[in-house]
Amino acid sequence: MEKKRYTLYNGTVMEYRVQRIIETIKASLTRDGRWRLPTDNLIRLLDIDPAEFYRTLYREKDNLPLFDMIDLFTDNDAGNLIALLEEIERLPLIDKKDSRSEYPPLPRRNGSRIEEAFVKAGLFIPHSDRIELMECFISEVNARLSAHSIHHEDFTSMYGVAGDFYRALDMYYAEYFSLGPMIEKACLRFIEKKHLDTTAYATVPAYLYSLFQRHIFDPRGLFLFIEKKLHSFINKNNDSEQDEKPVSDITRAKRILGLESGLITRKRLKKRYVTLMKTYHPDINPEGLEMCKRITSAYSFLRTVIS
Repeated sequence: MEKKRYTLYNGTVMEYRVQRIIETIKASLTRDGRWRLPTDNLIRLLDIDPAEFYRTLYREKDNLPLFDMIDLFTDNDAGNLIALLEEIERLPLIDKKDSRSEYPPLPRRNGSRIEEAFVKAGLFIPHSDRIELMECFISEVNARLSAHSIHHEDFTSMYGVAGDFYRALDMYYAEYFSLGPMIEKACLRFIEKKHLDTTAYATVPAYLYSLFQRHIFDPRGLFLFIEKKLHSFINKNNDSEQDEKPVSDITRAKRILGLESGLITRKRLKKRYVTLMKTYHPDINPEGLEMCKRITSAYSFLRTVIS
């Protein structure tokens, strides 16, 4: 007679376990959005046999290479932690006298309640939302650039002190384009739109700051429009007319985004940026960093131009 198969956790039990894990992670959360969860704690929270846990880990080692006998989970591992929990949820439960090894995991289900729980808790940002958050931040940058009037005298003084255009440019950015307020506004808009837990007020800004640490966002690329204006000023070719655009730079930016023909609108520009990020974002394409930086720079530049 064929033995009956049950999942290791029914839906209600697994949801309870996941909530315990989430609450434990939130309790360890630092002000800068970082968290740590030792594997021993995870096993205890799941109330799972350690041998079963590590068998699952080993079986998934090709899909979850970072977790091969890992002893600590951090905020950088959130996506893989979710994938691991999904695999554990699928484990078959047979009479304890029997070996589970002969029974394959149950089929995958569409959607992920576990991922949704982590997202709502503000502990995980899916890739599509990451791109939306990036675009939200660039919108804040664009608003700041559009409202900014070049302070020629200040830049002249900075240039005299620095003795180098790009050093003076960095001084100018530090004075007039502080990242903190722009990141705060972008995150607030994003969190309110997504109805995320208050935990997100720490984790979402942490992700944006990480984009600068990983050089996915480059201040010089984001503020390229200002650089062009100041460079023209230093070269005694002052672009004081706000409607005057550096045509060659616009053409170059259009070429990078693949928008060389047709009218450039904000809607079309945004759609193209999102499409390209789905291909070149380093979280998906490890070799896409340089192209990602060029795309973001071109997008920020053109958004400011058409504004």
